[in-house]
Amino acid sequence: MLYSGARGARNGRKSEWRMPTRAKWYHLYEENEDFRIWFDNLARGSPTTAVETTRYLYRYLKIREITIDELTTEIKEDQEMFEKR
Repeated sequence: MLYSGARGARNGRKSEWRMPTRAKWYHLYEENEDFRIWFDNLARGSPTTAVETTRYLYRYLKIREITIDELTTEIKEDQEMFEKR
């Protein structure tokens, strides 16, 4: 995913946004198609927000010790309860 909306701090020209491939959550992006679609859609609005939101989601999964697929199943089963959390 490339983003060319950001401007470089030094030269004022637009620079390309690069995926943070060394991030702890990057394996989710590579392995899970639903996650990749979610991230790419979020990054269209703001790549920085997408990365930060993904970091929060990854920490949430680690704290609860669940996978992204288990979270998706929980949400599908009881979306109303999940939104109240």
